[in-house]
Amino acid sequence: MNAPNPAPGMFQVPPALLAVALAFWGWQTKNGYAAAGFALVMLLPVLTRLRLELAERDQHRIADLTMILYVAVAASLIATESLRAGVHESLVWLPGVMLPLMLAQTMCVEGRVPLTALFRYLRKLKARGVKVQDPQVDLTGPYLALVLIAAGMANQPGYGYFAGIVLIVAAALVRIRPSRVGIAAWMLALAVSTGAGFGVQSGLYTLQTLIEDWIIDWQLGGPLLDPYRSSTRIGELGRLKAEDAIVMRVYASRDATDRPVLLHRASYNQYAGTTWIARQGNLEVLTGRGDGTVFLLGGTAAVAAPADTRKVRISERVRGGRTLLALPLNASAVSDLVASRVRSNPLGAVQAEMEVPWTFYYALYSPGAAIAPPGYAAAGAEDLHVPERERRTLEAVARQLGLAGMAPAAAVQRVMAYFAGFEYSTVRNHPFSELAPRSETPLAEFLNTTHRGHCEYFATAATLLLRTAGIPARYATGYSIQDWSSWEEAWIVRERHSHAWARAYVDGQWRDIDATPAAWFAEEESLAPASQRLADFLRWAGFRWTTRDGSETRILAWAVVALAAVILVWKLVSEGGLVRLAQRAGMGRQARPGDDSEFYAVEAALAKRVPRRASEPVLEWLPRAGAGLEAGARAELERLAALHYRYRFDPAGLAANERAGLSKGCSAMLAVMRRA
Repeated sequence: MNAPNPAPGMFQVPPALLAVALAFWGWQTKNGYAAAGFALVMLLPVLTRLRLELAERDQHRIADLTMILYVAVAASLIATESLRAGVHESLVWLPGVMLPLMLAQTMCVEGRVPLTALFRYLRKLKARGVKVQDPQVDLTGPYLALVLIAAGMANQPGYGYFAGIVLIVAAALVRIRPSRVGIAAWMLALAVSTGAGFGVQSGLYTLQTLIEDWIIDWQLGGPLLDPYRSSTRIGELGRLKAEDAIVMRVYASRDATDRPVLLHRASYNQYAGTTWIARQGNLEVLTGRGDGTVFLLGGTAAVAAPADTRKVRISERVRGGRTLLALPLNASAVSDLVASRVRSNPLGAVQAEMEVPWTFYYALYSPGAAIAPPGYAAAGAEDLHVPERERRTLEAVARQLGLAGMAPAAAVQRVMAYFAGFEYSTVRNHPFSELAPRSETPLAEFLNTTHRGHCEYFATAATLLLRTAGIPARYATGYSIQDWSSWEEAWIVRERHSHAWARAYVDGQWRDIDATPAAWFAEEESLAPASQRLADFLRWAGFRWTTRDGSETRILAWAVVALAAVILVWKLVSEGGLVRLAQRAGMGRQARPGDDSEFYAVEAALAKRVPRRASEPVLEWLPRAGAGLEAGARAELERLAALHYRYRFDPAGLAANERAGLSKGCSAMLAVMRRA
């Protein structure tokens, strides 16, 4: 006999079928070598006649250390990958993690695991002398289900998974087929159930796909990543001014000779209400060139890069699988960008899709004149439109500045000088004045009354004022690059560095016109918390950890797993249980008299107060352990110990009243010890 016999009437999955299930798991998850090792271990009860004689406490230790092993595996996978991917992978590897607990059942002489091994709460109750139900349970059925579920988490295409679980579950169920049911009828019922299950699975899969598509469209179509509609109505971008989170790093020299000051994400050409909209800004797919990581802006119509083309490396945070790349004016191409899809629109928005928390890329740009930036549409009628709602205010300011008939370059200088007299304020100091006429729009209030606001007000006012002067202009959003990090050796960009400015077509060239007073950056820095430097260091450490090369942490991650495995084996060997082998297969450990004595709980409680020395007899240890108790309690402790030893070793055992007295006395002693 190669394995313990299950109790009569009990269903137990044979080790051979569990090994087949593990092989199926390896096929689905593409972990063939690991699955082969797991299956071989699962076959040990069949391949060897050796059995482990495990006490109850040994089973408890194995269950606890299995949990430690899972935590170690999950931690290593989270460290090696992202949080979401690490947790998912740890669940995929649960069949291997749970293997020690399964061996504790299949290799022990009882062929079962006590229920208290799975629930520490029950152990605590039992240790306090509370009577609890602690039956021996069989884990082979739940383990089979766990293996099949973990195999399905690989989400492999095709029908292999469904066919596999049908065959494996059928092999398990056929062993408990009622004798009164013929094999033909049983197989017919199985076929009907399989067909119904396949139909339900197909329907659920279709429903899941529809829901996932809807969620993706809903989440990724949010305002921060929308190249069609500005993410900032007037007043909303200012809310980002309170955020210190780092969203980008620009790797350029500290002397700023090769640093673009403004990085553009999207332009908008129509102002409606308080919102900027990108008209005719449909996204078109860009085809990668060379090794597939080089994308020419403007597509097939892209011209050769100017001779003075520069190259700047940028790292940018990716949220929800998509991001709008931040690029300098006159960018001609993006290189070293690993993305599943890259799209752009005629207004300079370049959207990349990838499943990483941070992306790295190079922006190729020319610092010279931006006569026709690649992929950036020529000026059109939309770039001269002034909404009727704002026209009266803008024309009044234009007359005040004398912009009519002025040369475009001179008009730009006049507008910049005009806004230099305004005051910059963040959203924390709201620019709207309670004394302003309620009929005024937010923009009119900014121009006529408060003369205070953040970059959105300056960019919107400058764009529309230039249009009033007959100069094509667009509203642009992106980031301002001004914060150097000495320990990162890079320019860091925070959420609060989100910026808006105007892009104007002056003398045949597109130019970035930033009308916001230069003091805005210093004012925002003054609002930074005192803990910003420490927070920046932690952010940098997290960034390095997230973007590390897998080889940098693979050895450390698996060292954690190896250490957990060593602790598992060491605890079992050093504290007993693993090396106690039965002499022949099927030879179970007989229940000894006194095994259910309540005095063991008293002994365990005393050991927490006064540890027992190695090889110290209990009767010699008790006076020392009970030294802190009252004289009557010490006498009662000695009486209970005497009853316990009679219960264990006296062939006559205890009389019924003595047995009841031992139980009642131990419960009372535990109460006394808790009070003491």
